[in-house]
Amino acid sequence: PDSHEEMDTDVERPDSPEDDTCRYHAKRSPSAGSKGSGRSPRSLGRDESVFSQTSRSSKGSIRRQLPSIPTRDPQVPVSISVSREPERMYKLALAGDAAVGKSSFIVRLCKGKFAPNLSSTLGVDFQTKMLDVDGHPIALQLWDTAGQERFRSVARTYFRRADGVFLLYDVTYERSFLNLRDWVDAIKEGSLKKIPIMLVGNKTDARSELEGKGRRVVKYEDGLRLSREIDALFIETSAKNGTHVTEAAVELTRLLRTNEDLEVKTVGMQLQEMRDKKSSSCCKR
Repeated sequence: PDSHEEMDTDVERPDSPEDDTCRYHAKRSPSAGSKGSGRSPRSLGRDESVFSQTSRSSKGSIRRQLPSIPTRDPQVPVSISVSREPERMYKLALAGDAAVGKSSFIVRLCKGKFAPNLSSTLGVDFQTKMLDVDGHPIALQLWDTAGQERFRSVARTYFRRADGVFLLYDVTYERSFLNLRDWVDAIKEGSLKKIPIMLVGNKTDARSELEGKGRRVVKYEDGLRLSREIDALFIETSAKNGTHVTEAAVELTRLLRTNEDLEVKTVGMQLQEMRDKKSSSCCKR
């Protein structure tokens, strides 16, 4: 319904130095909807070339869902923006129906604020975020894909190059939750390998009020159950008030880093075994 649609628009690049770690690049695919924007859309070919920049991909087993935000040492910050050179870079795509709050999620994560009047994303929007995760500077390329059906093929292109995916739904709009399985299929079809998915139930700030008015909403238990079925991480957020947005990014990044370390360690062990076998074979001669 029209009353449910969320408006999303471009966010101007801030001039303040504290926002230097979040760089915004708008990328629009050619469509009739881009008329009146005052800017000509950039080609998707350029977008893809940027997205395919060299980075380490993550493999390995995917941890189960997050039943709750994990307890951590209060003396250790969850994440902070950093100006140091990143140790690693991960490409993260955002997926989900239109108006579930994907653009607002990115703006909250990168700029620490809520932008209520954003227009629907056309094609793909790109932002970069620097995080300090467990003492390690990490760069995140965040790709906000359009939720409309006509852009689904464009989204698949970015799933192919993604290290992980934030799959969002609106907890106040059941249809966006029911459509998640189609998105999971699209991610599997588009990606070249099994990639970690963080299932994100967004707009928790509005759930209680709407539920009190008798509107059907998606409960926490529903999201948790689905995350177990699709073998995904799970968290609920509010881009409006900032609840658990940073935690979602940190948890997915931490999983990618763990999987990558495991992959490197496994490859190293395999190489060592090959050297040992070769050395043993030479000695027998």
